[in-house]
Amino acid sequence: MHPISTLRAFALVTLTLAFCHTLPACGTLGRIDWPKVAECGGELASDLLGVVSRILLGGSADHKAQLEQLALEHGASTVACVVDEVVNTYQRPGASMTPETKAAAERGTAFLTEHGVEQVIP
Repeated sequence: MHPISTLRAFALVTLTLAFCHTLPACGTLGRIDWPKVAECGGELASDLLGVVSRILLGGSADHKAQLEQLALEHGASTVACVVDEVVNTYQRPGASMTPETKAAAERGTAFLTEHGVEQVIP
């Protein structure tokens, strides 16, 4: 390949990735820096709690991609805090654990572990 063609190809790929990063459909191409320790300050948005709860309860094959998209939109720490809150809600003493909520809690815990989140501080 001619050196000029290589430069044009590189420039095209760079521009495509830069443009794609701004689109929601391409969001998972963006880099997400997951914290080892997520510090949650203040009240968590109830609408985000509902969205994460539905994602975890739904158990779809793309639940990880959906949570990662939320992290691109709201921040990794925020999503880690919300996932942790949903998991804690399902696992609270006295909460009636159904097979669905048990599976959702396991998915949430696995998601945080896979992304290196070791601790969530409320």
